[in-house]
Amino acid sequence: MQSDSHIKGGANEQALAKFLQENLGAQRVAVNSSIIDPSGAQSDEVDVTVVNQWQPLWTGDSEQMLIAHGVEAAYQVKARLSTEELRRAMRNARSVKKLQRRPGVGGEVFVKTPADLARFVERIPYFVFAYESNMSAAAAIKLVREEFEDTPWEEQPDGIFVLDGWAAINIANNDGCQRMSPSRHRGLVQTEDDVPSLVRMLWTHYMTVPHIFYREHPVRQYHPFRVGPYPEPDS
Repeated sequence: MQSDSHIKGGANEQALAKFLQENLGAQRVAVNSSIIDPSGAQSDEVDVTVVNQWQPLWTGDSEQMLIAHGVEAAYQVKARLSTEELRRAMRNARSVKKLQRRPGVGGEVFVKTPADLARFVERIPYFVFAYESNMSAAAAIKLVREEFEDTPWEEQPDGIFVLDGWAAINIANNDGCQRMSPSRHRGLVQTEDDVPSLVRMLWTHYMTVPHIFYREHPVRQYHPFRVGPYPEPDS
């Protein structure tokens, strides 16, 4: 992937979308789209959204209205990460993480640990990707921790990745699919190995995105009509 923070327009989003589709084997990737949950709650516009086979009503790869059950993960893209841009990304993260998507009747969930259910099954995995950064990992982590103080883990962003730079992942209570030593680590933590951030991002996607099978299409949870008792016939 080209490291160029000066690409204009939607090219940054399109470049990441293409990269994810090619490297994740994703069926479809949407850009500049919003997500809704069965309650009618709606996210702000998300730069890049990886969707799965349960996503209905596909009319193109941009400006879609996506159902939460049909989303694998959401990515917000920054040409150059700064304090202001990270705060904007965190506001976007809140709008996505507030959405709920319980599997419902007939849903079969495959996750590594029970701790991941609330974070990655009932909520959408959310990541920030930046081509460059004006912020150090320590400064970014401090900002995120302050922004989400007293916020449950499942409502927090799950990772930040800077191309050819640093990476940080949210390990929550350090008891889920991704863990880091020492065991006292909690929340958003910078990775300390030599794995390139782009590789780390792909690995984190594979680790956090759950496998869910629905015996009934989840779009049924979004049906605009309420099925109740049939009225008694007139006598």
